[in-house]
Amino acid sequence: MRVLRESREGRNARINEDFVVRKRDGFPAYQLTSVVDDLFYDVELVVRGEDLWDSTVAQHFLAEKLGKGKEFGAIGFIIIRY
Repeated sequence: MRVLRESREGRNARINEDFVVRKRDGFPAYQLTSVVDDLFYDVELVVRGEDLWDSTVAQHFLAEKLGKGKEFGAIGFIIIRY
């Protein structure tokens, strides 16, 4: 499992693209609302699939900017072949 724990790891894990935090209609976008929701409910560890690693790095960045870093992890897929 890949884990982001500290800000230095977040800086080393590149954010590949810009991401939206406010939509055209003025409402907050998923990246921001997800982080705010996790912080509100005191979520300390977020684990997602490896396919969401770029999103995970962006949310880690936002959590740190909001003053409360947390652990984020990503796990690989389990593929069962028949």
